[in-house]
Parts: sequence; C-alpha cells; structure tokens
Amino acid sequence: MTIMRSHALRKLFVLGALGMGACGGDNPLRETALGVVSAATAARSVSLAMVSIASTPRPCVSVTTACTSYPCQGAVTVQVGSSCPYPLDAAASGSVNVTGQWTSATDATLSLQFVDVKAAASNEAIALAQVTALSATRSGNNIAVSYTGANAGARSGLGSVAVGGSSSWKVDIDTAGTDDTADDKLTVSATSAAASAGLGVSAKTVSLDGILIDPSCALNPIAGTGSITEISTFIPKITKISFHPTCDGKGTVNGDSYAFDTTP
Repeated sequence: MTIMRSHALRKLFVLGALGMGACGGDNPLRETALGVVSAATAARSVSLAMVSIASTPRPCVSVTTACTSYPCQGAVTVQVGSSCPYPLDAAASGSVNVTGQWTSATDATLSLQFVDVKAAASNEAIALAQVTALSATRSGNNIAVSYTGANAGARSGLGSVAVGGSSSWKVDIDTAGTDDTADDKLTVSATSAAASAGLGVSAKTVSLDGILIDPSCALNPIAGTGSITEISTFIPKITKISFHPTCDGKGTVNGDSYAFDTTP
C-alpha cells in the first residue's frame, strides 16, 4: 500500500511539474536529479550483492556464483520489485546482474548490468544501463560505494549527463545494522573536475554534499546541498542546489522549487 501510494504521489507531482513547465530543458534540477538517482540505484544494487554474497541472500537476489573463500569471482542477479525496493522509487521491474571480484566478504570491485529495468512511476526504462569498476567496502553498519561517471553507461538515446557525467560519485549506506535494505539511509556526494560545458561556457564544475535519501520519502532527498559553477569569458556563474525535509517531490535551485525528476 505504501509503495502504491508513493507511485501515485510521484505521478501527481510529475503532472504538476509538466503543467508549470518545470521539466525537460526548463528544469535546472534535472541533471542533478538524474545523477543522484543513478548513484542511488547503483548503490542499492551493490549493497544487495554484498549482503547476499556474505550472508543469507535477500528474497530478490539469486547468487549465481557463490564465494566460499576469498579472493573470488562472484556473481548475483537482482530481480527488481517490491520485495527489494529501490530508493526514490527509481526502479520497479527488470533485473540487475552484479559481477566482480570479492577480495574479502567486505571488499569488492564490481560491475553492474541493468536488464530491462523500468522506473516505478512512469514504467519507462531508467537512464542507467551499466556501471563498471565500482568499489564497495562494508564496515560495521556502513557500506561505501564509489565510482566515476566515466564508467557509467546510459541507455541508448541518452548522453552521459543522464547518469552522472564525468563526476566522481560516492554513496555511504547506513544499513541500520540489518540485512534488510528497505531501512537503509543513503548519503550521496559528488565532485567533478573543470571541463568544457558547451557553447559559450568554457568550464563547468559540480559538487554535491550530504544528499540524504531516507526510506521515509520516495519522492526526493530530504537534505543536502550542491553547487554548479560555470565560467564563461572568465565570469563565474554559481547555481545553488538544496533539498528539504518535506517529502513533496521537489528540490530547490537558487531559492526556487523544481520537480525532482527520476527519469529522462
């Protein structure tokens, strides 16, 4: 019932955003939102694999190549669905193949392949198609996942900006001391080096800090800040991003509210 309600709410907010014109190219939060969603989706897939290889597999996970000793080459398949919900209702169906080398039960370098994974609200294919060279470390109640946007591939028809661009992404997962990923809290951060940003813009940098994704809200992160700095003819333009505790499917850009879109 809770999942169905959150799906309905997201559809309502998306329709509202369309009515206000705050979507697509008119939404300055869109690029950030898609990057955050991709990072959270990748991190949830990794945490499910880490938990399932090290202990009892979650209900939605099949261990296709088990690790009986370390180091080892392991593999799991995640069946996306209600038994293992994804953060921000980012994925509702399909499967994720997770493969890689576990150097121990708590450390691994992994690759993800998303197979016909669709978003919850729109039933559209998610932006993320694959990620390679993810680093994952589990310590106590925390799992740290990191990767670079250069190793993330978008589905056909989308550019790299839809899955995080050239930024370096880090997700810290608080497992609350359980193997049930439904109660996990995710904190996302990202940094990018200066790079050409298109016509009239000589350089662009992005930073995100403390973007908190809480299981109590499937519509938007409930805390965190970020900034986008663009330099054109030596004049910097800084865009400020922030998220608030209200679960309303929105974030703030330079003081104005915009829809937190999860699909391109």
